[in-house]
Amino acid sequence: MPHFSSGERDDLIQRRGLEALLSHWSQSGAHNPLSSLYDGPMVEADWVHVLAFDARPWPDFPARQTVWADGGNWRLGHWLNGRAGLVPVARIVSDIAGQCEVSALDVEALDDLVSGYVLAQAGTGRDALAPLVNLLGLSVIEGPQGLVVRSAGRFDGSFQIHDRQAGDAGDFQVHYPAAEDQSRDTRLYHLDDSADYAPAVASARQAVGASGVDIISAPVLADPSLAQRWAEQHFARQRSSGGSVIITLPPSALALMPGDKVGFAGQDYRIEALQGGTERQAHLVPWQAETPRLAGSEAGTATGPLMPPARPVLLLLNRHPDGLLAAVHGRPWSAPVELAVSTDGAVFEARGQCDQRAIMGELLTDLAPGPVGYWDEAGSLEVCVYEGRLESRARRDVFAGKNRLAIEQAGGEWEVMDFARAELVAEQCYRLSGLLRGQAGSVAAGAKVGARLVLLDGALATLSLAAHETGIDLSVRAWPAASSVQNAAIEPVVSRRRGARCHAPVHLRLSRSADEVRARWIRCTRIGGDHWGVEDVPLGEAEELYEVRVSRSQGEVLRQRVTTPAWQSDVSTLTALAGGAGTVLTIHVAQISRDSGAGLSARADITL
Repeated sequence: MPHFSSGERDDLIQRRGLEALLSHWSQSGAHNPLSSLYDGPMVEADWVHVLAFDARPWPDFPARQTVWADGGNWRLGHWLNGRAGLVPVARIVSDIAGQCEVSALDVEALDDLVSGYVLAQAGTGRDALAPLVNLLGLSVIEGPQGLVVRSAGRFDGSFQIHDRQAGDAGDFQVHYPAAEDQSRDTRLYHLDDSADYAPAVASARQAVGASGVDIISAPVLADPSLAQRWAEQHFARQRSSGGSVIITLPPSALALMPGDKVGFAGQDYRIEALQGGTERQAHLVPWQAETPRLAGSEAGTATGPLMPPARPVLLLLNRHPDGLLAAVHGRPWSAPVELAVSTDGAVFEARGQCDQRAIMGELLTDLAPGPVGYWDEAGSLEVCVYEGRLESRARRDVFAGKNRLAIEQAGGEWEVMDFARAELVAEQCYRLSGLLRGQAGSVAAGAKVGARLVLLDGALATLSLAAHETGIDLSVRAWPAASSVQNAAIEPVVSRRRGARCHAPVHLRLSRSADEVRARWIRCTRIGGDHWGVEDVPLGEAEELYEVRVSRSQGEVLRQRVTTPAWQSDVSTLTALAGGAGTVLTIHVAQISRDSGAGLSARADITL
């Protein structure tokens, strides 16, 4: 790589280099004198041809590398194919501002590029630009010379609020939003310029610790890779807004504007908004180093001949507290896929859409019952996936919910399992190791070769069900929106709301004295249990209640309910119920939910 190069493609500098060259030769003057032999300048700009424009058609070149062997060079090469048509966002902003008769406009620090931007209806300039500003994180500032629009990450210097020159700042407040108030999922609805401008969605999400969904609908053209980068960058920008500061600025900070970078209390911030006149209040959010996207679409891969949408493959998981999780796969993939539910098999009610193809597969080796509560470094598992890929991740990412699989077991149960390492052993086949078994309250009971699996990521859709639809026979239908409903997949299911049942208690301990048998355990919450800074995890239920069952080989002999994580009984009572001393009794303990009943049980044996 050249010195100081990040290895990223920079379409902007290529475009500006061409603009500078063509602008130079388009102007008359001593550098480009008129000819005395013909009526024209020495260099006629209209006759200039750029050598780097390839006659091979985009995107077949460079995507079809079986036809053109140099296709791999395109990404970092100097070709104009796939780049010359990019539109500077500065030009879009200037054009819309001009139509709104806004002449005082500074876009010198606006570097972003897009493949296109669609305005389908009349409206104000603010409404036209708002989706683009929100998506790219642009700063729109009312400066002394007019409006200033600049890209995210562009600033001039860094002003230190607390230093000798600035003086002391005024009062300030720090705001830390609750985790549940933050967005878990960012979805970008856009136009896919690699698929005939069909509506598409890109998603970035965090598996735990938040609940909201941030939806961006922008009429911008982008290929899937660029849209995904935008969604991830917007998601990171929203997540970094925690720990914001509202502060009264000192008089020495009068020159600061929204978007500027400032230092305060040893941390860098960005000015989100300013209020007031001589005494101004600034809303500061943590500074996130980011650069404008200076490159447009990627070449992608060559597509085969056009084919009608295939009948999708539908998997339904009883893993959501309010209904079902739906995973949809199809080849070729055609999004969106409509989802509908019926209680009688005849009349279906629309319940949502699935915008992304799920990564599905099956087991190539048996999955034995596994250890729960610690890393299984001895075990491994071989799987194949139909499309997509699996990858290794750091353990901190695995703890955050990445690399999570659901594996089908007998009886409609699913084990949720995390993995840290994925080794490619054959085409679309992986050996998974570094396992965390029995996650999300599931049971690590094992599964056989051929059992179905699905990667639990942002591709799955949630089917919300009413309370009366729990426990009855349902039919779920899935079909591509671009196809006929006769091309639908229909799956029967009974919603058990297993995602709402209580997890099994942990660390069940039995002890016996001459007169009593005692049991103690620790409650395992299913809601908000990842906060390490609190004394105890949230209860997650309306009340704390447990069911204790005592059984022997011939059947159950005692059932009681307690409101604390402890239980005791007289030895004489148990001996009488068991039929004599020396009997082995099994103690089962389950937490009870008012909504879903008794959850999974912990068990331990004791001999009378």
